Amino acid sequence: MENAPFSDEIAWRAIAEDLAFDGPLAPEHASKETCADPFIKPLFATFGASPVAAASLGQVYQATLWSGDVVAVKVQRPNVVRQVALDWTVWSLCLSALQKAWSSKAKLGDIADEVGEGVFKELDYVNEARNMDEFNKRHDWLGFVRAPKWYPEFTGQPGSARVLTTEWIEGKHISDLPPEKRLVMAQMAVEACVAQLLYTGFVHADPHEGNILCETSKNGGLVFLDFGLVAEVEDFVMEGFARGIQCMIAGDWLGLTYVFRDVGMCPPESFYRKVVPETDEARNEQVRAEANAGLDATVSRRRRAKRAGKKKNRRKTVDQPCSAEEMALAIEACLTAEEGGQSRFGALATGLGAMSSRYKFLTPPYIVLLVRTFLTLEGIAAKADPDFNIYTASLPYAIRRAMAPATPEGRRLMRDAFLNEHDNSVRWDRIAELLRNELPGDAEKTKGVQGLATGEEDAAAPLRTTTKTASDDASEDSSAASAGSASGSFDETELDVLRPMAAAGEDLLSEGMDAASAA
Repeated sequence: MENAPFSDEIAWRAIAEDLAFDGPLAPEHASKETCADPFIKPLFATFGASPVAAASLGQVYQATLWSGDVVAVKVQRPNVVRQVALDWTVWSLCLSALQKAWSSKAKLGDIADEVGEGVFKELDYVNEARNMDEFNKRHDWLGFVRAPKWYPEFTGQPGSARVLTTEWIEGKHISDLPPEKRLVMAQMAVEACVAQLLYTGFVHADPHEGNILCETSKNGGLVFLDFGLVAEVEDFVMEGFARGIQCMIAGDWLGLTYVFRDVGMCPPESFYRKVVPETDEARNEQVRAEANAGLDATVSRRRRAKRAGKKKNRRKTVDQPCSAEEMALAIEACLTAEEGGQSRFGALATGLGAMSSRYKFLTPPYIVLLVRTFLTLEGIAAKADPDFNIYTASLPYAIRRAMAPATPEGRRLMRDAFLNEHDNSVRWDRIAELLRNELPGDAEKTKGVQGLATGEEDAAAPLRTTTKTASDDASEDSSAASAGSASGSFDETELDVLRPMAAAGEDLLSEGMDAASAA
């Protein structure tokens, strides 16, 4: 449902109060009739007669500064702080009631506080402006993504700002692009969001289609809008997500199980299954259910099962420790049964939700915003590519994060994954395997990757492999032929990822890890 705009007169008054300006907004503008001093020079050269967009927290006008810059002026809705506070209170009370009703040990109140705090920050437009500056600072290296610049002199005061003025962005949303450009934009959006989640840790937490534009006035890059809601991802979470992506691609369910523990989604001391205590009453209920099932021929089997399931779900459970291996088998069974279980984050969320009735999962406060970000991102990409795989798209940044650990556990795992234990030399075969999902024994490619570190002119030559002909494969079985034909060549994009990693590999992995292990 679209948000109806609020009164223009209220918006004009908010601008006048926030910017301490008594005159008209622009020459011949209707605000001249209501302003305190209609004879002073107007604030803007032009100002829209009506808003160009309206949202739940505010609305946006197009204006032109006297310098000629075209800008977007966002004005906050009246009484929105009171409304948000009321919504937050109601939501928090509802979650507390649910926690009691479900006898849940999940910290639902913390989740409400995390989201509510984020929404309140969204109401401070200077905070939003500073988020834009921080986003540009951390992501300038990407080269194709940015946030709009803002104008402090046309923005309200810190802590109470209701007006935010930014540059006007000429661009198109993904649904407005032709199919071929839609795919390119989706790929850029995925790369930008994954870089935030796994590498920089500064995440735009509301990346829906309306908040991402493909810029048409400059270089065709991406511009993210609306930075009221952002999330800071801690190093251990980024490293855990990076490992989790690699585990999903490799089908390493045990590794994924430990990732869930490391990022706070499972208790740190053990894994737990949920069991119903075997009491006399429980056995009596089962006897009665079996008797009723035999007598009540008019009730369908499906309805009886549904009714029994409801009774079972209402019964209290206790947590019983289980092994990581058992948990891993349960995760494997759940995700392999889900459509897209190893390619869609949504399927992972659904699968874990189904498992939560049988195994204990925790809900860290950070998870709400990040899950929302991943699911929104996946929805945008699916519009351009129905076969989109969030995990393979995320792999390059997962590897970058794995090779730049910031925690002791991350450094230990990096050493185990990328260094040979006997001499601390780099396992280039492992790097090539991760980037291409190839067999570890592809010696020619491994040799080529290692050559990149030394800068040899022909280093890329061994990266090219020749597809075998039918006659060449006559003496080999069909599985070996399939493995041979699957080996392709690295393209320039992949080489761009490999070169900086390989160039710094020896220093980072040998010297850095030696220092880390000594510590």
